[in-house]
Amino acid sequence: MLGRGKRDRKRETDVAVGGERERETDPVDRERGGRTDAVGPELDQVIEAAFRELTGAEIVAFGGVGIASTVLPVTEAYRVIERLLPEQGEQLQPRLTALLAGASPAGRVYAATLLDRLDPEVGRSAWAALRADPAGFTLFSGCVIRQATIAEYAAGYLR
Repeated sequence: MLGRGKRDRKRETDVAVGGERERETDPVDRERGGRTDAVGPELDQVIEAAFRELTGAEIVAFGGVGIASTVLPVTEAYRVIERLLPEQGEQLQPRLTALLAGASPAGRVYAATLLDRLDPEVGRSAWAALRADPAGFTLFSGCVIRQATIAEYAAGYLR
């Protein structure tokens, strides 16, 4: 997953979601050249690609990883959904709830985190539901990589 090669490396593009412009990378939607300023059916495709990536996530990384601070495709998928929460959170909440129930362990961590960003009360309930989940996942924090369980990660959130 980490050594995907040149064709999968991140692209820098100017993106606009919710009227804000920022310099961002977005390999989640390669078929559209990395743009996330889509509307209508195009935006639906971006959202679908992001949810596909999150559903099968094997790694949790909220920022760049390694010495080169490489942003992983799953991190970009997370960021796509996170950027859409202020304007489309109500529409995305059922999908995030479904992700919480049916994704890989790392995908469940991303789902609970996004639900927490959308509504802290809903997020707290999501983390409470995960506090006994023994499933493991890989967690990146900068250059540090470690194995974690959903239960221990949820306990950290609930403190």
